[in-house]
Amino acid sequence: MFRVATSHLVAGQKVARHVTDASGRILLAAGTILKESYIEYLKQYGIPAVYIGNELAPDLEVPEVVSERARAGLSAQLKAAMGHLKESLADKGKAGVKRWAGDAARLRSAVSMVVDEILANPRALVHLQDIRQHDEYTLGHSVNVCILSTLTAHTMGLDVGKVREIGMGAVLHDIGKVTIADEILNKPGPLTASETEEMRQHTTRGFEILRKQSELSFHVAHVAYQHHERWGGGGYPRGLSGKDIHAYARVVTLADVYDAMTADRVYRKGYTPDRALRNLLEVIPDWFEPEVLKAFVENIALFPIGSVLEMNSGEVAVVTAVVRGSTDRPRVRVVKDAAGRTLSQPFEVDLATEPSYKVTKVLGNISEEALESQLRSAGED
Repeated sequence: MFRVATSHLVAGQKVARHVTDASGRILLAAGTILKESYIEYLKQYGIPAVYIGNELAPDLEVPEVVSERARAGLSAQLKAAMGHLKESLADKGKAGVKRWAGDAARLRSAVSMVVDEILANPRALVHLQDIRQHDEYTLGHSVNVCILSTLTAHTMGLDVGKVREIGMGAVLHDIGKVTIADEILNKPGPLTASETEEMRQHTTRGFEILRKQSELSFHVAHVAYQHHERWGGGGYPRGLSGKDIHAYARVVTLADVYDAMTADRVYRKGYTPDRALRNLLEVIPDWFEPEVLKAFVENIALFPIGSVLEMNSGEVAVVTAVVRGSTDRPRVRVVKDAAGRTLSQPFEVDLATEPSYKVTKVLGNISEEALESQLRSAGED
């Protein structure tokens, strides 16, 4: 399947994956044939992109590490918690604080469901990039960072209790953004110096909010406080480095940056997984603890199932399977010859056992913005 920008959708295309809002409500179901009115509907909802079926390999199904039910449940609980917290901060009344205490318990239950699904399917890889409404970026981002962080923590061999705490810290890492004005959070372009300074306050404010909640551990509060610190230094708010950074925050930091790079924003398109991983490994590896980076990479399909690749032979192939440990050498189905002719009898090649075949290009990608701008955005979000 292809991730297609809403502005480039065409009537007649088939939706390959449910399109949902921030609460998990289905806006368009998988299998829907797009009409012009549907496309306009998606634009009005601020949906930046849609997964469209790949006609070259219509039989492929892309697995997910976490079910739509678990993801939607966590999203709904987080949205409710953020709304109640905003109310309590506005009136500073005890009723608001009590409501937040109940939300914390429900969030913990929703996080546990995500963790349980990951533990039940430990060899699953991340294939799909999450798509979220432009004005609900923080909500969708926090849910995705929770999933990526718990995957990484489990891969590192941490015990279940720690994995759950990291998941809780991850889903609440940006809770301080409830104190940031919407015009800054949703600004369709780079922030000014003063806006950047205001945005950076979300780490300290999130820490102050969470450390006062008796239902949450101090570890969870420190994830919110330190998720913009960098392993090699130069982060904020305290400029910490190395093991001075809380161990849980080191995990969430990486998930936070990767998701920010791969997400579509109003002002730029997200990177594909292969480009984002190259950035992590080659451009900014000093931002992250090496052990965490190694574990994280093991969970991401470099070329997700359904990706269309150009091979060094000139042939075009579709990824049909990816195996943990060799995500850069997937199994592919060759569907077009070097002259661009569709094959009447496509054939499959396992790149892990056929070293002569090499991937030269990922086809169907949206154009990428400048790397410097992308990384700066990921670092500030």
